[in-house]
Amino acid sequence: MTNIFNPTKAKRMADNQLRIGIYGGSFNPVHITHLLISECFRDQMQLDKLLIIPTGISPFKAKYVGEPISVHEAQPRLDMLHLAFAGNPHVEIDEFEIKTRTVCYTIDTLKYIREKYPDAKIFMLIGEDQAEKFDKWKNCEQIREIATICVAGRLGFPHTSPEFIPINSPYTDISSSMVRERVRLGQTIKHIVPDNVAEYIFENGLYKN
Repeated sequence: MTNIFNPTKAKRMADNQLRIGIYGGSFNPVHITHLLISECFRDQMQLDKLLIIPTGISPFKAKYVGEPISVHEAQPRLDMLHLAFAGNPHVEIDEFEIKTRTVCYTIDTLKYIREKYPDAKIFMLIGEDQAEKFDKWKNCEQIREIATICVAGRLGFPHTSPEFIPINSPYTDISSSMVRERVRLGQTIKHIVPDNVAEYIFENGLYKN
């Protein structure tokens, strides 16, 4: 069998610096593509730890800065993330943005991660749709200074700038909004979300309205 040379892995073997990955999103709910992308990200970038950070309130979605987030709204998303990643020793669910309770900008999260891991090399995963408007992010240049930006592709979006590292992940058209709509219509979500997440959704009557 021919071994495929992985320059990131080779560099990782020569460098003992802790490598931390950040994967943020609403995860409402977490689905199978999130799991696939997170594992591809962790493997390709040779991460020691992957932090899954569910958003509190996105600056792009908030009606106004200072809008509070309901703990009751956030808890199901947290519960489903813990279920989905249960047993994965490389993944940690970080509640920083949810506990902030108001709009949290990426730069705020990165400063928190840098303080928590002062000597680590930080990698942040975003989607191609986010990469398209990256220059509109608050303190985007400072974000680049703190973290290496990696991009996971989504259907319908062109390849991004060479300044970002592309993550070789599977393309699917699965989305959280699709999962919510299927639940609302009484359709199956088997193999679209982990079985324990599907069970949680139905036991708690989520996304019925």
